[in-house]
Amino acid sequence: MFTISNLVTQIGDLAVLLPLAIATAILLYISKNRQAAMYFAVIFTSCLATMGLLKFFFLSCGGRFRIGIESPSGHAAASTMVLGSICLIACFQVSGFVRMLIAAVTVSLIAAIAVSRVVLGAHSVNEVIAGTVTGMFFLALFAAAYARVPQKPLRLTLLAGGIPLMLVALYGSHLPIEVWLRRSVALISNNNHTCF
Repeated sequence: MFTISNLVTQIGDLAVLLPLAIATAILLYISKNRQAAMYFAVIFTSCLATMGLLKFFFLSCGGRFRIGIESPSGHAAASTMVLGSICLIACFQVSGFVRMLIAAVTVSLIAAIAVSRVVLGAHSVNEVIAGTVTGMFFLALFAAAYARVPQKPLRLTLLAGGIPLMLVALYGSHLPIEVWLRRSVALISNNNHTCF
C-alpha cells in the first residue's frame, strides 16, 4: 500500500539525488562559483564512496560486531549531504525569515526521509543513524569549504524552480545499489569464505 513514507523515501533515492547533485555543481560553476563547484563535487563523490565502502564492509562483516548495523542507510547519508548542501548554498544568498524557512523545510525533509527508512523496514534505527552521521560529516566538510570561498550571486530562481521540477521529473526513479552490493558481497564471500 502506498503511504506518506513511500512518497518521502523516494526523494532520498540516489536516482533522484545524484542528478540533483550534478545540477547543483553545474549551477555553482555557471554562476562563477567554480571553486565551490569543485568542493561540492569532490566532497559529494567522497560521501558516495565512503557509503559504498561502509555498506560493503557491514554487509560482509557487520554480523560479527552485533551493533545492529547490516547496511548503513544510503538514503539518509545522501539526502543529508545533498539537500543539506543545497540548503547551505541557498541560505548564503538570503537572510531573515526566508533563510529560516529554507532551513526548517530542509531539516524536516531530511528527517522525514530518515524516519521513512525505518517505518518501511528498509533499515534499522542504528543503520539510519550511521547514514545520517556520515552525511552530516561530509556536509560539515562542504560547509567549512564553502564558507571560505568568495560568495558570488546565484540565480536563485533556477535553484527555487529547478529543484521542485527535478524532484517531480525524477520521482519514482530507483537505483538498486543495495541489490548490486548484496550480490557482490555474496559472490566474494562465497568464493573466499571470508567476510570480505
